[in-house]
Amino acid sequence: PTRRSSDLPDWAGLTADGLAEVLAHHIKLAAPDRVIAFGNSILPLLGHNPAQKTANLHIFSPEERAIPVLGAPGLDAMSRARAKAGFWQRWLEWTGTPVS
Repeated sequence: PTRRSSDLPDWAGLTADGLAEVLAHHIKLAAPDRVIAFGNSILPLLGHNPAQKTANLHIFSPEERAIPVLGAPGLDAMSRARAKAGFWQRWLEWTGTPVS
């Protein structure tokens, strides 16, 4: 099925409404060392352009501490071997785990 632009979230509008600030506040409260964002809904609120391929990002806390973010397919996609293998490879790269 073809998606219409009206089917997609208005990320710019949601960001303008303050949802990105709320997300940043919650991340600040949790103070994680890293964040994994599953699916396509969270990444645009972290500054990722949804038209681009999911990438490893860094978000900055109000203290300007860089927090690495791993963008991942939605959990429903993990049932597909290709998505699972791609995620695993990116996880190894992200964590600095040597591939043997």
